[in-house]
Amino acid sequence: MKNFEFNTAEYGFNLINALGCARASLLAYKDSVVAERAVRRCGFDRFEAFNRDQHFGIVMGNAEMVLIAFRGTDELADWRNNLNILFKRSPLG
Repeated sequence: MKNFEFNTAEYGFNLINALGCARASLLAYKDSVVAERAVRRCGFDRFEAFNRDQHFGIVMGNAEMVLIAFRGTDELADWRNNLNILFKRSPLG
């Protein structure tokens, strides 16, 4: 991952930030040693890979930002978990 760009002052949708998030998510699928090397080359001095239950991801940070990226759904059992939700009315929608 070279030339990582992210505009920390942008709060709306931004193509540069969307690409940065997509690239970070790809790193969540890599071996943690490989991912950490890539993250450090991009100017992040903090890195942590995590694996909790069925959840995998990475956390990377520097003085300007912290970015958390997760792996997506790739197995049938994961899709069942994603779809196992109950919709109900609430004050928030």
